[in-house]
Amino acid sequence: NYTFVPEPSLTPDQIPQFDAVDALGEQHNVKLGVRNTYQTKRDDRPATLLNLDTYTWYRLDDEGDNEKGVDDLYATVEFMPTKPVRIDADVRYDLDESELDRFNIRLRLARRTWWETATEYRFRRDESSLLAANFTVFPNRNWDLNTFARYEFEDSRAEEVGGYVQR
Repeated sequence: NYTFVPEPSLTPDQIPQFDAVDALGEQHNVKLGVRNTYQTKRDDRPATLLNLDTYTWYRLDDEGDNEKGVDDLYATVEFMPTKPVRIDADVRYDLDESELDRFNIRLRLARRTWWETATEYRFRRDESSLLAANFTVFPNRNWDLNTFARYEFEDSRAEEVGGYVQR
């Protein structure tokens, strides 16, 4: 993938900062990587078992601290061993520091017509180590009942616990 974003007419300090997009500037990058898809048959039809995308960004006009122009190493994984089970993960590995920078993994189990549960672990180096879980029941087509919780290991505290009823 090739990305070119010309120099913006407004600088980031002239724009109210709502999210990371507002801080973007000129970009001239090439995304280099390998994507693999493994398939199997389920019910005599092809089905994706695993998607694996590994990549990095090479900055063509690098003016930052990284003399090589190579960004971190990224990977995204989607693993679907059966219809009700799905595991997703994304990883960011810092090549300069030779350390894991970010890691997210999500496990979802679902019986679409009756219930769904998901658990997620998020790791941010020197920032956060968070475990989140939720459980949803669908008693009928009109109602959803949900409960959820998040626990932050860095602070050793429950960050949020709650639930909702939806019609």
